[in-house]
Amino acid sequence: MRERWHSCKACLIVITTVVFVVCACKDIPQKSDQEMIDNFRNKRSKFEDLLQMVREDQDKIGGGLFRIDDDWTEPKDLAALGIDNERVEKYRSIFLEIGIPRGFYAYPSGVCYFVASAQGIAPSGKSKGYAWSNKTPDPLIDGDLDEYRNNNFDFRAFRSIESDWYLLSMY
Repeated sequence: MRERWHSCKACLIVITTVVFVVCACKDIPQKSDQEMIDNFRNKRSKFEDLLQMVREDQDKIGGGLFRIDDDWTEPKDLAALGIDNERVEKYRSIFLEIGIPRGFYAYPSGVCYFVASAQGIAPSGKSKGYAWSNKTPDPLIDGDLDEYRNNNFDFRAFRSIESDWYLLSMY
């Protein structure tokens, strides 16, 4: 029973955070799938370095690092957990360098979402980015995410880039 409560609580936190983030987002125009794939391939080593940083910091604070955005974090006081402002600024510098100005979400399962664009507010807002997952996400589509989103109403959709990296589109 207690495990079920913790799972429900974690899901509620994630859903609430996503809704809040979508509502608070400054509009960042979306790029085409091909532009994003090209960006990823040109900067893959930087994406891998960023993923490694996230994992190191999650390990350092016991998995509690959920989000670093352009002007806020979750948890709010990372310094109290041993992640200083210099480290947060390093994250933000990398975000701009690789084209994910809205940062990342890091889930306890190890899945990470990297936010490249965000437009509008919930429930009509949308965002697009990259995802890393060692499990195949669902739904995984062949073809253009934007075209798929025009005809389907899934909350999320993924498109494979290579190995464990994906494009991600969310509404």
